[in-house]
Amino acid sequence: MFPIIHDLEKIALKINLPLDKRQKEVLTIINTFNIAGRYGDYKLSFYKQADKKFAKKYFEHTKKLRIWIKKFVPKDK
Repeated sequence: MFPIIHDLEKIALKINLPLDKRQKEVLTIINTFNIAGRYGDYKLSFYKQADKKFAKKYFEHTKKLRIWIKKFVPKDK
């Protein structure tokens, strides 16, 4: 049974990904997007913050994290 968690840093730690300080910081920030998208009072403030520059910045961070994480995923034979 898998634990039901949405905290990206906790998930990474549970599967023993060796996160550096910057990766932890980025995952913590990305986690807030989930909260901001779910709760009405956070949505407006997040919407105001999430301009094109902001979106591009975190899209690039996410792409880098994805490429890095794929190094740890076993390849199919």
